[in-house]
Amino acid sequence: MKKTSLLLVLLIISAISVNAQLLWKISGNGLEKPSYIFGTHHIAPANFTDSIAGFNRAFDSCSQLYGEIDMADMASLQSQVSGYVMAPQDSTLNKLYSAEDFSIITEGIKNILGADVNQLLMIKPVAISQMIAQVFSMQAFPGFNPQMQLDATLQLRAKNTGKTVKGLESAISQCELLFNEPMKDQAEDLLKMIKDPEKAKRQTKELADSYVNQDLEMLKKVMLDPEMEQTEEDLEKLMYNRNRNWVKQMPEIMKTAPTFFVVGAGHIIQDGKGVLDLLRNAGYTVEPANK
Repeated sequence: MKKTSLLLVLLIISAISVNAQLLWKISGNGLEKPSYIFGTHHIAPANFTDSIAGFNRAFDSCSQLYGEIDMADMASLQSQVSGYVMAPQDSTLNKLYSAEDFSIITEGIKNILGADVNQLLMIKPVAISQMIAQVFSMQAFPGFNPQMQLDATLQLRAKNTGKTVKGLESAISQCELLFNEPMKDQAEDLLKMIKDPEKAKRQTKELADSYVNQDLEMLKKVMLDPEMEQTEEDLEKLMYNRNRNWVKQMPEIMKTAPTFFVVGAGHIIQDGKGVLDLLRNAGYTVEPANK
C-alpha cells in the first residue's frame, strides 16, 4: 500500500450546484424525517461551513450526529492509540534505513517538521508521514486552527446543543487501518515523501482546492489519479469496504431520529461505490440539501 497517498486521501476534506455539493439530504424509504450527510475535510477551517447554503438549517433539524468516529473516544483511548503509533524496538527509525537514506530522512524531518530526528526514533514511519501531510494540509488551508478542527468542532457543537454524538466505527479500528501496515512499506513511503515533498504538496493542494470549491467530480479525479498510486486493493480497504459497513448501519440509525452524518468527503464521491450511491441503491432519495 502506498501509505503516503493514503494519508493525503484521508485528509480527504464556493458556488453550489448539483455537481458541486458537500451537503446532501437523505429521505424516503420509510423515513418520517430527512437525515443529512456532510462531506468533511479533516484539516479544513471550522468556519468553512459558513459558506454552505442550508448547513445550519440541516444541522439544527437533526437530533443526533454520527461521525466516522466519536472524537471523545480518541481522547479517552489515548494510551491505546499511542501504542499503535510507537515502533517495535527492532524497527526504530534508524534501523529501517541505510546510512545514506537515514541521512535523507534526518534532513527532511528537520526541514519540514523543524524537529530533530532523535525525537522521533520510536515513532512509526506512517505516523511521521501523517505529521508531514498535516503540515502540507495546513499550508493549503492557511485559515486552519488546530484547536478548531472541523470534525471535532461539529461534534462539540452537537453536544452543546443537546444532540447525541456517536461514531460509525471505533477509534481503534481507524488506528488499525492507519498504523498496522508492514514497517518496510511504511519506511519506503516516508522516504518517497521526503525525497519529493513538492509532489505531496501539489497533491494536497489539489485536494484542498477541490474541497473548497465543493467539486466532488474534481475530488474524485484527484483521488483516482494514477499519481496518487492507489491500487484497487487500497481503495477497497480504505474506502469501499468502510462505505458498505457504514451504509449497513445507517438505516437503523436514521429510523431512531433525524441524523447528521459527518464523513470524509472522499466517501461521498459518486463512483457507484460511495455512500451516496449505496444509499440510493438501498432505496433512499439522496439529493443536494439546497435543492
